Amino acid sequence: MKFIKLSSAQAWFKNTLFVFVADHGAPIDATYEMSVDYNHTPLLFYAPDILTVPETFTDMAGQIDIFPSIMGLLKLPYTNNTLGINLFKESRPFIFFGADDKYGVMDDEWFLIVRNDHSKKLYRYRNKDTRDYAEERPEIVNKMNVYAESNLQTFQYLIRNNKQ
Repeated sequence: MKFIKLSSAQAWFKNTLFVFVADHGAPIDATYEMSVDYNHTPLLFYAPDILTVPETFTDMAGQIDIFPSIMGLLKLPYTNNTLGINLFKESRPFIFFGADDKYGVMDDEWFLIVRNDHSKKLYRYRNKDTRDYAEERPEIVNKMNVYAESNLQTFQYLIRNNKQ
């Protein structure tokens, strides 16, 4: 990358943490009513003097995790008023994301879509399985939905009470 090569010649390079993240992916595959591709984006931390061993993480993560992860990497004290986690020390069971009239919840196997009318569909997305498992696996639907609703309610509380 030309950007990194040019930056490496600068005096500040050794004290810099580069964070590369996309806003969203491209909705290439429309297998489901919410695009998995659109919500699958890279997140890259680059700081050769801080991160001396390359690692690849496959845990669920979201943009909300960037701030606490940066602060943790830099070992700076901070108050986390977000729903994000430090990806280098924690993991989450699911990640959720919203769209106009629905939200999606994912783990490494399942993709739950919940519409505003409370209808739910559960898919095994890794193999692009279009079979709806919601009625067959209500325990998974409930666990994922409770996670998303709890996070959404917490976020609403933080906004309403100026806690963010």
